[in-house]
Amino acid sequence: KEYEHEVKWVDTDGKYTAVLFDKEIITYNKKGEQIGDIAFEGEPVRVEIDGSKVYLLTLVGIECFNTKDNTAESR
Repeated sequence: KEYEHEVKWVDTDGKYTAVLFDKEIITYNKKGEQIGDIAFEGEPVRVEIDGSKVYLLTLVGIECFNTKDNTAESR
């Protein structure tokens, strides 16, 4: 898949995949279908996905989101 923005990090747990960008995380199921689009604040370092949870490591801490969140749509 091609993206308009630079990919910072990618992680998968075999069931879900998370793709990290500067201000959002896009999640996919194992069929490659997008299931989430998560907006966040801060400087991202990396992302980890574990089932229904997505963990974002930033320069100031760790945030946890639901894999199927669609917070970026409300921006």
